[in-house]
Amino acid sequence: MKQFPIGILLFAVFLLCAASPVKNTVWSTYVSWGSLCGTWTGHAYPDPVALNASGNAERDFRTEIEAARKTEIDGFLFDLTLGPGKTSFYRYYVLDAMLKAAEGSEFYINPMFDGISSDPETTAKALTEFYHKYAAHPNVLKNGNKVLIFGYHMNRRKPEYWQRLFAFCKKNGAEFESYLEFRSNSANAPDPETAEAQAAVFLKMPEFSGAYNFFEILNIGSWLKIMKQAAGKQGKLFGGTLQVGYIGDLRSWRSDWYWPFFHTGVLRESGDAVLREKPDFLHVTTWNDYQETEIRPTLWQQDCESRILRYYIDRWRNRTELREKTLPELILSVRREILAGEILKVEYVNLPSAFGAFQVRIRLYDADSGMFLAESGTKQVDAGKYSVGEWRFDSAGWSASDYPVAVRPEAVLSCGNTVRKYTLPSVVLRHGRLENMVTTMTAVPNIPERCVFSLKLARKENNVECALRFKSRKKLKHLQFLFDGSIFYSVSPEDLKGKTKLSLQTNLLPSVPRWSRLKIRVENGSIGRVCRRFNHHNKAFPDFIRTDDTLSFETLAEGMANFEIIGDDRTVIYAKIGNFQGATTIGKLRRTASRLPLKNSAGEEGGFLVNTGSDVFPASRPELNKREFELKFTIPTPTPIRSGSMIDVYLVYEDGTREIKGPFFPVPSGKKVEVPLFASREEFDEAYHHFTVNPPAPDSQVKRIHIPESVLQYDIFDFSDPAAFQNGNIISSGSRAFPAVPGGTSWKARVREHEPRRITENGNSFLRFDGKGDYLICGVRSVFSGACTVKMKLRPQKRGGKQVLFCNGRDRDGYRNLCLFLDGKGFLTVEREEPTVPLPEHRRSFWRQYEFKTIRLKSKRPLSLNKWAEIKVVFDFQSLSLWIDGEEQGRFSALPYFIRGNSMVCLGSAHGNGDEISSRAPGRDSFQGDIAYFRYCGYPD
Repeated sequence: MKQFPIGILLFAVFLLCAASPVKNTVWSTYVSWGSLCGTWTGHAYPDPVALNASGNAERDFRTEIEAARKTEIDGFLFDLTLGPGKTSFYRYYVLDAMLKAAEGSEFYINPMFDGISSDPETTAKALTEFYHKYAAHPNVLKNGNKVLIFGYHMNRRKPEYWQRLFAFCKKNGAEFESYLEFRSNSANAPDPETAEAQAAVFLKMPEFSGAYNFFEILNIGSWLKIMKQAAGKQGKLFGGTLQVGYIGDLRSWRSDWYWPFFHTGVLRESGDAVLREKPDFLHVTTWNDYQETEIRPTLWQQDCESRILRYYIDRWRNRTELREKTLPELILSVRREILAGEILKVEYVNLPSAFGAFQVRIRLYDADSGMFLAESGTKQVDAGKYSVGEWRFDSAGWSASDYPVAVRPEAVLSCGNTVRKYTLPSVVLRHGRLENMVTTMTAVPNIPERCVFSLKLARKENNVECALRFKSRKKLKHLQFLFDGSIFYSVSPEDLKGKTKLSLQTNLLPSVPRWSRLKIRVENGSIGRVCRRFNHHNKAFPDFIRTDDTLSFETLAEGMANFEIIGDDRTVIYAKIGNFQGATTIGKLRRTASRLPLKNSAGEEGGFLVNTGSDVFPASRPELNKREFELKFTIPTPTPIRSGSMIDVYLVYEDGTREIKGPFFPVPSGKKVEVPLFASREEFDEAYHHFTVNPPAPDSQVKRIHIPESVLQYDIFDFSDPAAFQNGNIISSGSRAFPAVPGGTSWKARVREHEPRRITENGNSFLRFDGKGDYLICGVRSVFSGACTVKMKLRPQKRGGKQVLFCNGRDRDGYRNLCLFLDGKGFLTVEREEPTVPLPEHRRSFWRQYEFKTIRLKSKRPLSLNKWAEIKVVFDFQSLSLWIDGEEQGRFSALPYFIRGNSMVCLGSAHGNGDEISSRAPGRDSFQGDIAYFRYCGYPD
C-alpha cells in the first residue's frame, strides 16, 4: 500500500513528460549579454545603441527567425543574464522586438537564464518579471500555465537554492517548467561514479522536467549516458546539445577562424555522441564567444554552421537522404619533396560525414591543351574517422625539361550512385623543388567572353553600398555576390533571362575584423573581386570609401581581376579609384609584354599592365626566415616618369588572377625605377608580376587616412597616470576578484608580491622592474580577429639572459601565442608557437590538442641601454612584423592571432601564464628596466 501512491505519482510524471511540448523540438541559444546581442548561430547583431538607432530590429529579427525555421529550429532560448553586473538594460527592448517579429508564426521565444545571483530571491524576481510581462504572448511556449525555461550550469547552486527560488516564483504567481543543465566541471563537480545519483537529487524536484548537456566535450559519450539514465529513472525528458563552432574550453574556436570546420573531428565526435543517445529534444549553440569578443563570423562560417545543424537535425529526425548542400568543400595542398615528385593532399571540409563512406580519385590534365596526364588510384574514405587523402604524382614524366608543368586537377567523389566532380584552378607542379602551395578547389571552367563590369562603392551611414552594372556579349545564366566565400546575394537564371545589363544594390555591414573579400561570380567562373579592410566597430567605420568612387574593369577569358581599396595612415586613396587615364607604361624587358587594357569610369581606355615575365628574378634569391623574401627590380622605362608618380604592383597568377601587392610606391624622376616587393616564395613561384605607373593626383583628389588609437579601441595602460591602477584592468590594483590557486593564495595577493614600483623622474612617471621577479598582469580584450598590435615604450637597464617584456602565456591546448623578449645582447625577439596538426586521440587531453612549432623573429639592431625606445609588434592577419622607433625590423608569415576572452597578459616576466599564475620560480626571465606604457588592440596598426 505504501508504494501504490508512489507508482501513481511516477505514472503521472511520465504522462506529464510525454505530453510536454518540449518533446521533439529543437531550440537554439540566443545570448543577450556583453556588448552585443548575439543570435542563434553567433550572427552578432550590433550593440544596443546601434540596435535602437537602426529602427530595423523587428525586420532583422524576422529575417533571423526565417533562417532559423529553414534550419528547423523551433525557438530561441533568450539568455536573460540575471546575475549582478550584467549589462541587461536593453533586455526587454530586444525581447519585445523578437516576439513581435515572431508573431504569426509557430516560432517560440523562451527564457534561458544565466549569471545566477547568490541570492535566490534576486534571480526569482527577474524570472517573475519575465513571466508577468510575456507569459500570455502566443510565441512564448507554455505547458498549461507553466512557461518553459532552460537553465544554464544549474548545479553550481545546491538544490536548496532552487527550492527557495521556485517557491518565491510560485508565491508571486509565476510557474515554470524547467530543464536542467547539469555540468561536471561546476564548483559542485560530481565524481563520475556518483554523477547519476547527484543529478537525481535535482531531477527529483517537481520543478525540473528534464535535463540536457551543454558544456561537456571530453568523455561526452559517458556523460550523456549518465544524464540520460538519471532523467529516465525519474521519468523526465533528456536533451542533447549540438555544439557548432567554439566548443567550451576545448578551444576549438581556432577551427572556426583558421582551421576548416570538422578539421579536428571534435564536432563530429560530439554530434554523433549526442545522436546515439536518441535525445527527446535538441539544443543547438555556437557558444557565446562570438558575443564576448564582439566579432561577427563570416557568412561562409554561418553557412557552414547552418549546414552542420541541418545535417544533424535530419539525422535526429531519421531523415537519410543526402542533401545537396552537405556536399563537402575540398582543400588541395601540394607538398613538394626534393627528387621525390609531387604529393597532392586533399582535406575534406564542411561536413564530409554527410556522405558516410565515399570514394575519391584524382585526375590530372594539362592546363593548356586539356590532355589527360594521369589518374590516381581510388581511396575509400570513412568520413567519421578519416578526413585527409594523399596522392603522390611524379611529374618528371610529363615534361622533357625542368620548366614548370601547369596541370588542372579534377577530384571525382562517389557515394553509391551519387558522383560529383570538382574541377580545380591550375596547379603548377615543379619536379625536384621543395615548395608549398595551397589552393581551394572550386569549379572554374571558362567564363563568359568579355564581361565588362562597373562596381560602385558608396559609404552610407555604417554600411557600404555596393552597386554592380555589367554588360556581356553573351547571355549570363547566373550571377552571385559572395562575401568571404559565402553567397549573400544571388540572381536566378529566370531574372537574368534575356538580359545583358543589370543593376544591383546590397548592403555590407563593415563588421568583419579582417581582410574581407567581395567576389562577383558569373555562372561557371569567378569574374572579379574587390578587397578592402572592414572595421568591425560600426560607430568608428573610417570614411575612406567616398560616394561616387567607381572601379571599372574588364575580364579576360580564364581569369579575373583583383583590386584592393585600403585605408590607413600609410596609404593614399584616390577619389576616382578606376581612373587610369594618363598612365605611363613601364618597358617590355626580355619577353613580349601581354597587355591587359583598363578602362576608366567613362569607358575610355587609359593604360595597361605589362607582363615582365619571370626573367627579372635575380639569380640568387635572398630569403628571410626561409619563408619570405624581398626582391628589388630595376625596371627601364621607355619615357621619363614624373617625380611623385605612384607605381601599382600586381601579382598575376597562372589562372589570370591579379592581386595587388601595395602599398603604392613613389617613383623618382628618371628612366629607371627600383621596385622593392615583399612576398612569400609560393606567391612569386605561381605568379607573373606586373607594373603600371599613374601620374600624381592633384591634392583635391587624394584622401589620406589616419585611424587614431581611440578608433582602434586600444587597451591603453599609461603608467604615468595614477588612475591607471584603478581602471579595473590591472590586476595588481586589487580592483578585480579572482579565484584561488593551489596553496590557497589569491591571484591578486600573488601578484602584489612582485609588483613593479612606480617611479617619477623629471616629471615623467613609469614602472620600474627590478629584474628579480617583478611583473605586472593586465586584463585585455579578447582578440578573435586574427590580427593585433602591441605597443610598448621601454628603457632597458642591463643585458644578459632572456628578459621577457610581454607574454600572453600559453593557451589551454598548450602553445604560447606570443612572447617578446630581449636576448643576452639586447636584441628584441618575437617568439610564437603555432598549432600544426591535431594530436592523435590517445595523446589528446584537455590541456593539449595540437602539435605545435616555435617561430622566432629577431630585430636587426639591439636596444641601447638606458635609452627609451618605442617598440611595436603587429599581426596583420597573415604575417607578423617587429618595429623599433618606427623602423621595421623584420617580418614572417604567421597564422592569425587569437586570444581567449577575458585574457591576461604579463609584462616584465613569463611568470604569468595567461589564465593562471605559473609555478615558475620568480626572477627567471625577468626584465630589468622601465616601461612607460603598454597598448594593445585587435587591429594591425
